[in-house]
Order: sequence, then C-alpha cells, then structure tokens
Amino acid sequence: MNEIKKEEVLAKLQTLVDAVSKAELTNDAHWFVQTVFQTDAVADFLIHVSRLPVFHKDFSYALSHDLDLLAICKKLK
Repeated sequence: MNEIKKEEVLAKLQTLVDAVSKAELTNDAHWFVQTVFQTDAVADFLIHVSRLPVFHKDFSYALSHDLDLLAICKKLK
C-alpha cells in the first residue's frame, strides 16, 4: 500500500490547478476536454491518484478540509 502524504497530494492538486488555469480554454467542449487531458499536470495527478488507496482513512484525512474534493478524487479512482 502506498503511503499517503497530505503535502504531496495537495502539491499535485495545486500544480494541476495552476496548469489548467494557464491553459487556453474555449467554450467548445471537445477542445476543453482535449486541452485539459493533454496537460501533463492532469495526467500526473490522475496517475498519482490511481496508485493511492483513496478509501483509506489517511486519504480522507488528507482532504478532509474539502469534502467535495475528497468525493471527486474518490470518483476519479
């Protein structure tokens, strides 16, 4: 089981948010999805989450400050 480090999860999330906010997005849904999922930070975060035991209590504690974010990460898994 991978060790869950709160700081690492939050840092990867912040990198993802920064990268997506800098991306040139339009109202075209196809372009939006393509642009977001071609972003390296998004791929890195999705791979990281896929390797974590998101239903472990430590993961819940790491994201307990934002329950919506916790639910989204669990759904991504």
